[in-house]
Amino acid sequence: MFEELIATLSARFVDLPAGQAGAGIQGALEQLGQSLRATAVRLFEAAEDPERFDEVSRWLEEPTPSEAAAPLDLRELPWLAGYLGKLEPVRVDRVSAAAVWPRREYAWWHRRGVLAFLAAPVVSRGNLTGVLVVEVAGPTPEWPDHALTALRVVADLVSGARERQRAEASLAQSREELRRAQRLEAMGRMTGGIAHDFNNYLTAIIGYSELAHGGLDESDPAREELEEIRSAADRASGLVEQILSFSRRRESTPRVVDLNAVVAGVDRILRRVAGEEVRLELDLAPDVPTVWLDPARLDQVLVNLAVNARDAMGSDGGRLTIETRVAGAPGCPLPPTAAAGEFAVLSVRDTGCGMDGETQAQIFEPYFTTKSPGRGTGLGLATVAEIIHEAGGSILVDSAPGAGATFHLFLPARRERATPDDAPERALAGVAGGSETILLAEPEAAVRELQRRVLEGYGYRVIEAQQAEAALRVSGPVHLLIADLAMPRLRGRELAEHFQAVRPGVRVLFTSDYPEAVLRDAGLAAEEGHVIEKPFTPRQLGAAVRRVLDPA
Repeated sequence: MFEELIATLSARFVDLPAGQAGAGIQGALEQLGQSLRATAVRLFEAAEDPERFDEVSRWLEEPTPSEAAAPLDLRELPWLAGYLGKLEPVRVDRVSAAAVWPRREYAWWHRRGVLAFLAAPVVSRGNLTGVLVVEVAGPTPEWPDHALTALRVVADLVSGARERQRAEASLAQSREELRRAQRLEAMGRMTGGIAHDFNNYLTAIIGYSELAHGGLDESDPAREELEEIRSAADRASGLVEQILSFSRRRESTPRVVDLNAVVAGVDRILRRVAGEEVRLELDLAPDVPTVWLDPARLDQVLVNLAVNARDAMGSDGGRLTIETRVAGAPGCPLPPTAAAGEFAVLSVRDTGCGMDGETQAQIFEPYFTTKSPGRGTGLGLATVAEIIHEAGGSILVDSAPGAGATFHLFLPARRERATPDDAPERALAGVAGGSETILLAEPEAAVRELQRRVLEGYGYRVIEAQQAEAALRVSGPVHLLIADLAMPRLRGRELAEHFQAVRPGVRVLFTSDYPEAVLRDAGLAAEEGHVIEKPFTPRQLGAAVRRVLDPA
């Protein structure tokens, strides 16, 4: 009988289709239980606690849907644990007659109504990874002497099937992660293209507004309107920076920042992200020290946490509170690690569904998500953790089911004052000009016209070229070539190489409306030379020109 059973099960597992390991195991438990006239057959698998094995599959002679899966805790079963530790099977024909039982072990089996049982270790790579248990709750059947041997063979077949099941699950997860990564990469390339167009437009808007602003008297009322235009363009430029940062197409540029100023600056975006059902409250302490961080990446942290909070609160909404404090201040916790020094604390609190300890232990793992398919990538909190840890900080999560969640972000404090953002400036003031001849190769007409006007305002003679081919046909002296790195057909770098081959003394300044990371990926980055990223101001362009013409 048992030889036939083992042959049948072996054939079943050998021919098992992909993705059917679970069904194969369930079928094996059923056949084993029927062959041994058992009441139940249970498969337990090792948990994180080395003394605990959780039930992962079962067959019941009389199914009872209400029966909850109970773990196998070897601390309550020391006699059984001794055999399993030696990877040996166990046979007990009458639980009540076993003189070797510790009282608590007998009580454990008695509570479950088990009168007799067989148990075999499930072994993988020489380690105990599970237990296969056959239980009898009625009269003890007459098991043959080789029943344990048969049970052990079945346990080995089940172990192989579980290994296959785990491998298939791991492969499926890897494929899904690859698909997600490919989607994110496509999104990153798309945002790089958006940045290309936006930065060209913003260069023209910022440049012309500054030229107009610089030509007006201090008392002219139009100055205020032009300053508003410049301010709006700066905010748009910051938005492009955030998009690039979110898609990881922009490299981090940390500086000393005012935590309160960053939070206040992203307030409007956070309200839009959180939605109308969420009440956003800011509680910013006045004595919070500065921190060293890329402000665009800190914006990303806040947006990711706001999205996470919004989803946790659901359609009914709730309250989202963002606080800044000094670590150790009244009501403010200390860092989770015993790091020395002062810390600024950014806390994001929501009134959502909260999390249990098991979920909290996984939330910062890439691709882990509790959201339904299509609602999240599982990268939001992983990105938050990466940004904070890169800044030398740490995160403390305070949450419980039904009690909301608070993320405390600890950032090392700095003594310096925050690095100010670029203020509106008088267009061409304070930068030296010259009389050299500059060849300007720029495909975007509005940007090319702006650069020509700025450079002529500094006293330079300017020759324009919309395409690289036109630039190569220019005759006469040229002291400096200004070329867009991403020009069509012949790229800026190739244009410079061709031009310098026949004019070796010509200096080169590259302009770029793509971030450096995108240019590297596309093979367009300048290996040597100077690059000025769009959008730039007239003064920045003038300063860059003199820096290239007058190297130290």
